[in-house]
Amino acid sequence: MPKTSKDYLKLGEQRYARGDFDEAMEWYNKAIEVQPENKAAWSSKALMLAELERFDEAIKCFDEALKIDDMDRTLWYGKAISLSRMGMYEEAIEAYDRVLGISPNHEKAWIGKGLALAEMGRWNEALDYANKGIEIHPDFANAWFLKAIALESFSRYEEAIECYEKMLELEPGNVDAVEGIKECKEYISGERSNDSGFI
Repeated sequence: MPKTSKDYLKLGEQRYARGDFDEAMEWYNKAIEVQPENKAAWSSKALMLAELERFDEAIKCFDEALKIDDMDRTLWYGKAISLSRMGMYEEAIEAYDRVLGISPNHEKAWIGKGLALAEMGRWNEALDYANKGIEIHPDFANAWFLKAIALESFSRYEEAIECYEKMLELEPGNVDAVEGIKECKEYISGERSNDSGFI
């Protein structure tokens, strides 16, 4: 029988890998009970809860792990995504900023923050973050998606189409890109009106 927090964590990871989330949770909780300062156990529990879309609980676990190590970019990034998924964009932006303070070239954090800004209608800033993400990692499809929707918000449809096409080069068949191109062409032809504002 396992005796240490590390042993319980290992059992939790094995159950998680098999998709047995309930049992994984039991072992993660046991690992934390034996050693409350086990950052890996808090982190694993948080990531599993986020995957299960139990974002409120995930954020609490990320916070517990961050009390142990507040310079872990993976924890801040996981917390940022969970906050975004809950529609808590201001808080998400703060978490993304913590990631970028630790790793300035973390392209996923640049784009995550840009998408949060876009959700808040802050399109100029979102476009800046898209461009930064592309500068860091030109082959990151999500960066081109962010740039496309930002350009579309400014009715710059031809440029948006170019970005969606770049997405398709990187991810052939990407549904968002295909729909984005169709939508932009409808705006250009007048089949679709943008009088009421972007999407």
